[in-house]
Amino acid sequence: MQDNINFMILSRQLDDLLKSNANIVIIDVRTFEEYKQGHIPKAINIPEIFTYLPEGITTIIEKESFVEFYEKIFSEAGISKDEIVVFYEDKFTLKSPRGLTILKYLGYDEEKIKVLDSGYYGWLNQKYKISTKIIHNTPKIFKANVQEDFFLDYNEMLEALDNTNIIKLDVRDKDEWVGISSSPYGIDYAPKKGRLPNAVWIQWYDFITENMLSVKSLEKIQYELDKNDIKPNDNIVLYCFKGARLSNSYIALRRLGYKNIRIYFAGWNEWCRKENAPIINEVENNNNPLLQENIALKKKLDKLNLEKTNLIDFPKYNKEPIFAFDREGFVCSQNEPKKLKLPSILKFTDIFKNASKIEIYNIIDNNQNRDITYKEGDSYYSLHIIGSRDANKILVYGFDTTKIYKLNNTLDKKNQELKNSQETFKLLFDIAPILIDSFDKNGKCILWNNECEKVFGWTKEELNNHSNSFELFYPDPNIQKAVIDTILVQEKGVFKQWHPLNKKGEVLTTMWTHIDLPDGEIINIGYDITKLKDDQKKLAEQSKLVAMGEMIANIAHQWRQPLSVISTAATGLKITKENNLLTDDYLFDMCTLIDEKAQYLSKTIEEFGDFVKGNIKIEKFTMKFCIESFLKILEERITINNINVVYYIEDDIKIESYLNELTQCFINILNNSIDVLVEKNNINNRYVFINQKVENNKIIIIFKDNGNGICESIKSKIFEPYFTTKHKSQGTGLGLNLTHNLVKEIFNGSIEVNNVDFEHESKKYQGAEFKLIIPIK
Repeated sequence: MQDNINFMILSRQLDDLLKSNANIVIIDVRTFEEYKQGHIPKAINIPEIFTYLPEGITTIIEKESFVEFYEKIFSEAGISKDEIVVFYEDKFTLKSPRGLTILKYLGYDEEKIKVLDSGYYGWLNQKYKISTKIIHNTPKIFKANVQEDFFLDYNEMLEALDNTNIIKLDVRDKDEWVGISSSPYGIDYAPKKGRLPNAVWIQWYDFITENMLSVKSLEKIQYELDKNDIKPNDNIVLYCFKGARLSNSYIALRRLGYKNIRIYFAGWNEWCRKENAPIINEVENNNNPLLQENIALKKKLDKLNLEKTNLIDFPKYNKEPIFAFDREGFVCSQNEPKKLKLPSILKFTDIFKNASKIEIYNIIDNNQNRDITYKEGDSYYSLHIIGSRDANKILVYGFDTTKIYKLNNTLDKKNQELKNSQETFKLLFDIAPILIDSFDKNGKCILWNNECEKVFGWTKEELNNHSNSFELFYPDPNIQKAVIDTILVQEKGVFKQWHPLNKKGEVLTTMWTHIDLPDGEIINIGYDITKLKDDQKKLAEQSKLVAMGEMIANIAHQWRQPLSVISTAATGLKITKENNLLTDDYLFDMCTLIDEKAQYLSKTIEEFGDFVKGNIKIEKFTMKFCIESFLKILEERITINNINVVYYIEDDIKIESYLNELTQCFINILNNSIDVLVEKNNINNRYVFINQKVENNKIIIIFKDNGNGICESIKSKIFEPYFTTKHKSQGTGLGLNLTHNLVKEIFNGSIEVNNVDFEHESKKYQGAEFKLIIPIK
């Protein structure tokens, strides 16, 4: 047997067991009426766990009767020896713990016995599923293996009275301890009143929470035990009236680590019926301080109505209870406001739906207090119920709490909405595939989501353990300052590119923006584009190779005629020389011709070389120069495909920009138009129009062809990498993608494509229009 054991099971743990289809039997010990109105799914109803009341478990017949009764009960419940058994009632008070001690006495493995913490109330409060279906489990054979040393019978209890090594712990109510009441069922329910000699008293209430939902904290339980000098290794015998209150006390003690515990289960119900059983009754000694204290409390009961008057807001209240119930639970008196405010309350069960006569007796005889919120129509009332033994009635006081209830209800909904929003934000914060972080003015990391940790490699704790966390990302102090300054002045929602280091020392490419919260906190939002940049670089290189291939083809076309002329001139010189016909004039003419063509070839090499080098550098040039240069490069292709290029430069200004990259953009667009025109148009009717103008400090370059336009179904895809409508032997799908990326990232501009209708020389055409918009630097 373990020293410390927690017999309690939480609602969420029970729900997990149900979902896992564990081998489990759930026993609802409430009344059948309560059970059928709603219960935990798969639970069966056995109220006899609490109601079965043996007058003794001492003789062989009594023991056999007790064992046989519960063997039958548990067999019908579908319990053998392997099941986890969970008992529950409304809360955690008397009924369900009794099932635990009974099952343990019958030899069941204590590790498999549980009592539901907070009971059905807690299950409902946490919004778990309920059922109204009446459950009957498949019967099994339950065979008891009685632990005789767990329960004491009357004779063993008699022997223990004078044994100073055994603590007889009475956990009954105070009225029973001093001898005023015979049992929780009423003052005179049992034949005798009092307690066992040499007993120690700790009321069972002292082991459970005030709301009766669970056992108290270990510290509070230990406090009660320490007051009575009860130590973990002491031998303890628990007793009450019928084995219910001692059962929740047993759970509390075992949870704390007290293990030498036995139970006098038949308790006072058996003891008070034995003719020669020694009994101590406090009432026989009127000077006993406990008795005097108890009587004084009872005398104050009838005066409580005066103390509660300030809570009453019923009109014309006459300082009397709203109404009173007799021992049968019926209204025996009421004031006029009650009839006006609460007309539907005629008996005690109108307030507490399932209250039994025994419960009513307990409230009256034990001067119990209860509070409840009661609804009448659209109004809510806080009712305070006071049992009065002297008046032999239950008195009820109350006040209208409709406004407070509705206000609290509204606040609860708002709090729940806030809680849901917080949970949603936390979930998004943790799983969002973007970088989210925040640092205070001292550089301490406040927020650092999972994506940040994944991308950069550092945890939040590692950052805050460093004296200057920004130094980890940007070792250069100047860059650190630039990053911080940018955050302060950068326009909200505008992303800026930075290159921080990760934990491995690798340089990343990231885009960042930030938002300002009302409390002044700044949250940074970003994303890692390192891989995207690498991919784009590879695409650019591939596109460059394709472009170089096209350029080489153009060079071949443009060199064909000059090389032919040079070859013819050289051959003519040789033949003339061999026939002795070579003159000085002819020699000079041929040399001049060869030199002209060689100069042309050299110029062509220089033009194509500037493009193929691909050096990214800023140069000063005019747009006219840029357009004429790229047209020169494509001159041969334009000529052999009968392309009519018409260009108009509205504002020819000098700019500083990336000439080579802009040239490549123009080449890619024109090549695309040429491909379309060759495929679709008559050889004598192929036009490309180029227009350039300046608006709002931006250069706008428009390419337009008469190739009938782009199919609407693919127009949105033409800037995607590897997308092409050509045969794989004719196109790679990289040209327009590279152009799109260059315009956006190198020139910080934009590119648009649309289908347009237009006229040229009084003829109507239809085609595609590419518009490049580039800021002037």
